[in-house]
Amino acid sequence: TDTRESATGHPVRSSVHFAKCVLGNHRMCNRLYNRMYKGIRSKSGFPPKSLALLLIAFGAVAGIQKALADTPPLQWAKGQGTALGEHVIEGIQTSDGGFCLVGKTDEPGREWSDGLVIKIDDQGDLEWQRSIGLRKSQEEARCICEVEDGYLVGGTLSNQRKKSQAGVCKIDRGGKVRWTMLVPHARFGAVRGLAVGNDGNFIGTGYTDFEDREIPFIAEEAVGLLFAADEGGNLKWQRQLPVVQGSKVEVDLNTGAIAVCGTEWRGMGEEDAEEGQNEQESEAQEGEGEVAGDEGEHQDGCLLLMDARGRQEGLHYYGGSGMDQFFDMEPTDDGWVLAGHSTSGGTGWDAWIVRVGKKGKLLWQKRFGQPLGGDEALIFDECYGVKQASDGGYVMACGSGVEPDNIQNENDKRNVWAAYLIKTDGSGNRQWEYTYHRPDAGHNACEWVIPVREGGYLMLLDSDHLGDAAEENIGLLKLGKSVEGS
Repeated sequence: TDTRESATGHPVRSSVHFAKCVLGNHRMCNRLYNRMYKGIRSKSGFPPKSLALLLIAFGAVAGIQKALADTPPLQWAKGQGTALGEHVIEGIQTSDGGFCLVGKTDEPGREWSDGLVIKIDDQGDLEWQRSIGLRKSQEEARCICEVEDGYLVGGTLSNQRKKSQAGVCKIDRGGKVRWTMLVPHARFGAVRGLAVGNDGNFIGTGYTDFEDREIPFIAEEAVGLLFAADEGGNLKWQRQLPVVQGSKVEVDLNTGAIAVCGTEWRGMGEEDAEEGQNEQESEAQEGEGEVAGDEGEHQDGCLLLMDARGRQEGLHYYGGSGMDQFFDMEPTDDGWVLAGHSTSGGTGWDAWIVRVGKKGKLLWQKRFGQPLGGDEALIFDECYGVKQASDGGYVMACGSGVEPDNIQNENDKRNVWAAYLIKTDGSGNRQWEYTYHRPDAGHNACEWVIPVREGGYLMLLDSDHLGDAAEENIGLLKLGKSVEGS
């Protein structure tokens, strides 16, 4: 099957197999899904005028007015990139008030890619950008942390002897690479998450020993990786995880304890490593129905808890009998918030947020989707980022749209993906959502969100049209009221 991306950033033929995998052979199709370039969708939450009038008639408009008032306005929309195609993974707000973004950019011919680091100011204007990689080799930047004198960037990196290895590079504040470390392993690998401890050392997670040089969504048949290195990039220790990959890692700055999230294939009846069962909610959440998927092999999101040396203290699984995947996590005052997407509890993929305590006990989970309406069995609602908001709630970076081979009506504007941001309170109840849907301009999908210290949110998009660069761009949407002097 041809898994190359089309000009819109979507796979050409592999989607037809992926569309079948929810009800069929999950393992075979997940490999195809891993290679697919994600889509994009969303909903504004604003009802049509006729519906609003009807709700007024029933005295229900007060709640709608509140939702409209709470949704922050779009402050500005911009784009960054190169003359070739980009894909953004994540970003951070930097100590100077600007932002630093990481992802990948195609090499000429589009057979290979380089890691890409972009530094912008607080208004989204370019300060510098840096491509990282060798010609005709596969590099990608997947995660970033700020340190005192620059940035640590993890991903798949190369040197003259080894290609596409799990590695980290140090970049100074002007964008110059100061050093590169490669974690020793066989075949191909990548660092997918980084966290810096209070001792100056950093912890990384990802995978090794994988058969393909390109980074998949989930590295099946790989070896999960956890390692520690000092501030100069010298490896201190390395561990093999009991799951195929770590997606993100966090470090408790008080105790040094480590937490890693990921996704793992499981069989029905397989017991949780600590609790004796999957961590599942005791009560059905609003809008949930029967679990999608077969009664056999499926995927669960997982949380690994370890001491400061990477020794396992707990392993917890979350989800149902469908496909449940974690891609991001963040610490809270009393535990963790995790997010990804899920087919359990519905007939299609929904954005999924899970809140757990410090020892992994499930507190609640919620699913969201179809912001533009439509058949949930046809619409893919994805989530790759979750962050805690200043009010104690959470924001989820999502995309929503119909996959190419799920299209039943060629004129349906939901065939063009939308960027979708969901804001919840501290209990996971939706407070507002923002959708950026431009069906006449092209696809958009929100891959990451950054709560801005001065207020508002910066959405990082894969976009077909934002910015002046050719091909697919990195789109930037700043939500929130303008601050004085900006």
